[in-house]
Formats: sequence, C-alpha cells, structure tokens
Amino acid sequence: MSLSLFGLYRLNSLNTTPLDADNFSWINKVEIYSLGILMSVIAYPIYPEVAREQLMMYRPFSKEPEVIEDDFFLKSKVVQSAIEKSRELKKTYRLAWPVSAYPLSMDWDKYQEARIALKPGSGLDS
Repeated sequence: MSLSLFGLYRLNSLNTTPLDADNFSWINKVEIYSLGILMSVIAYPIYPEVAREQLMMYRPFSKEPEVIEDDFFLKSKVVQSAIEKSRELKKTYRLAWPVSAYPLSMDWDKYQEARIALKPGSGLDS
C-alpha cells in the first residue's frame, strides 16, 4: 500500500515537470521507463493488445510506420453499426462509445466492447 502511494506521489511529481529531456535526471528516466513496463505487465492479462503496443515504444523506431493488421475492431457492435451507417450514408461516420460501454463485467461481450473502446486509435473516423 505504501509503495502504491509513493508511486502515485512520484507519478504526480513527474507529470508536473515541463517536458524537456534536460528537466529529467537519469533516475527520473528510469522511473518513467520502469513505470511503463510495470503498467504493461499489469495490463497484459486484461488488455494484452494495449500492453503489447506500450512495450513496442521501447524498441527503436524504423522510418516506416509499423502497421498492425488484425480484425480486433470488427468484433465491436459499435464498429459494425458505424460501418453499416457509413455504407448507408456513403460517407465517413464518427465512432463514439457511450459511457455504459466501459463496465467492469464478467460478461464477455461487455468486456470485449470495453477493450475495443479503450484501444488507442479507436476514436478515429471509420
């Protein structure tokens, strides 16, 4: 418990530091990278795709964008509805999830919808 409170205190302290590499000591940089790895490890059982993408930031970037191809989003009822509306209207349709899409539930369909809604890039135009 005390480690969690200390972690939150440090996170708040780091978040208030102006974003310039010179403002962070090597200890601060270790804290930031360690926190990212810890968050990925904790999130992996619940949101494996988000954890993988977080860990991808620890590798050197190539000049070409990395494209991850999967049908993860197509499992969403919201996405399927947006695709139908987009085809029907013959124009782009903005995705939006209601707050009710984020419950912590043991129901697989609700859980899957929340995972898709939380995925980075899921708020983009369809």
